[in-house]
Amino acid sequence: MIDHGSSANILFKSTLEWMNLSIRDLEPCEKLLYGFTGNGMAPTGSIRLPLTVGMAPKSNRVMALFIVIDIPSLYNAMIGRPALYDLRAVTLVFHLLVKFPTRAGPVKELEEVSLDPKHPTKVVKLGKEFSKNIRFALIQFLWNNQDLFVWSHDDMVGINPAVISHALNIDTEHFKLVQKMRLLNPTREIALKEEVEKIRNNNFIREAFYPLWVSNPVLVQKPNNKWRVCIDFIDLNKACPKDYFPLLRIDHLVDSTAGHEILNFMDAYLGYNRLACIHPTRSTPTFAQMWGCTAIELCHSA
Repeated sequence: MIDHGSSANILFKSTLEWMNLSIRDLEPCEKLLYGFTGNGMAPTGSIRLPLTVGMAPKSNRVMALFIVIDIPSLYNAMIGRPALYDLRAVTLVFHLLVKFPTRAGPVKELEEVSLDPKHPTKVVKLGKEFSKNIRFALIQFLWNNQDLFVWSHDDMVGINPAVISHALNIDTEHFKLVQKMRLLNPTREIALKEEVEKIRNNNFIREAFYPLWVSNPVLVQKPNNKWRVCIDFIDLNKACPKDYFPLLRIDHLVDSTAGHEILNFMDAYLGYNRLACIHPTRSTPTFAQMWGCTAIELCHSA
């Protein structure tokens, strides 16, 4: 299983035994593993194993460090951000795909195309293997629709709620829960405050008064030593009924590509696609900090 929210690569003990490896092959690991619940788990140990993704010749191989834990699981292992970073991989949640570069990849070279002569940094990349006609048509299309690109949060005008919006299907009989505030160390506190101020200035969040649901922020360090701000919505998720029999999307993907020469998809990896939370649930997704409660106005569409 691939989990780009995990800060470690996880290997379950049952998988280790299936690989004819024993605890003697492990190195000691003193770090505890923490989940959204805040409970720590002591790992059995760690081991570095070769990880190969894809099929030859379009494959990639790295040496990944796995943390071994002894709990029952339906999965053999969890590929977290460290391995994804080494593979230079990007996960596409909507398309159920993982893209990563290989030596025999389909795109040999890329060229940069400027969309705004006044701002040389606003460029897009195209593969050089396109024919002249397709290349000219793509560049002309990008030029005519450059107003659809965003380079920062300030460029995001938002999506009209009449087109699409986000609502929480909360069970009205479920009791409301306010989580006890968890204190953060000074480093995480500063990172959280900077992130909150940045997205508040762009009207993604607002100050909340007398919220019924309050969750704690969870900060996870990225491979580039920056901080990813997440929200512990585990209690709120329990109050939202789930669809345990979701329909597959592969038929819709096939139908949408039939009869077209080029497939273009939106990469939501950077979180630039956000939807408005419609009333009356707009005050429900709320998280707490030392300086007050904050309600989420726009939700991540990915």
